[in-house]
Amino acid sequence: MNMQIWTVNRLKSIFERNGWSADGVMNDEIQKRFNTIGEILDQITVEEAELVLTLLQDFKKIDYLDYIAYLQTAFFSVPQGTFLNVRSVAVGPIVSKKDREKGKNKSGLSLPYSFINLILKKNLPNGGVAYRDFVYIDNFINNNYDNSDLVIVLDDYIGTGDTALEFLEEFESRSPGVSQKLIVISVFAHSIGIDRLREEGYRIFFGDTQRRGISDSTRLSNVDVSLDLMRNIENNLKVDPDFELGYGRSEGLVSLVRTPNNTFPVFWIASKKDKTSWPAPFPR
Repeated sequence: MNMQIWTVNRLKSIFERNGWSADGVMNDEIQKRFNTIGEILDQITVEEAELVLTLLQDFKKIDYLDYIAYLQTAFFSVPQGTFLNVRSVAVGPIVSKKDREKGKNKSGLSLPYSFINLILKKNLPNGGVAYRDFVYIDNFINNNYDNSDLVIVLDDYIGTGDTALEFLEEFESRSPGVSQKLIVISVFAHSIGIDRLREEGYRIFFGDTQRRGISDSTRLSNVDVSLDLMRNIENNLKVDPDFELGYGRSEGLVSLVRTPNNTFPVFWIASKKDKTSWPAPFPR
């Protein structure tokens, strides 16, 4: 790592403000992240490095142990009238049909049990509620909800909304009428996904949100120049066109248990298209 002293000090300051270090003290994981970002800065131009450092100021790192706190924030944003006279609640995760067919495990699969026991049971305004939590998705979406007052669909991250809308459409087709009783709650949600779900009539609540990292930034004086700088970084990395500026042009700046591909690839891509390695501070 050959960073200039001003860059080192600025990066240390960003880590402090983001809560990744305290008084300059870093554990092994954080020190590795610091060094990895340093390697990135050494491989790009001064102007590109300035952009990356600016974007890092808005970068969110959410660990699994933080999920409940974010979900609680989302829960308290739901109008409390939603839970009035509720006697039966079903809770399950969003998992796309494609992921189910591939046998992929999503980080949100364990959320229903925790959400019920650590949030709903402690905060619902009325007692005597019957809860059903679903881990097996087919059981969740192929069900009769005539006797359920409320159906809660959970996710840890909603980006463009593609996966959520696909899942919700399938859910409605298999359990007709469920969307009338349904709310979506997510640990984190991008503004693009929020807007799309609301346009389709879904009620969505979230622990935190973010807009596009460059196009909607209040820190950058020239958005067009900044976008060109990022595109130049990505051209040098030979980023797949599907993920330029993050999937769906999301310009994301977030990492959870896994870093979503909506985040700028400079932060998560493990190798260039020519298979040479690239330092990834927030790998997928």
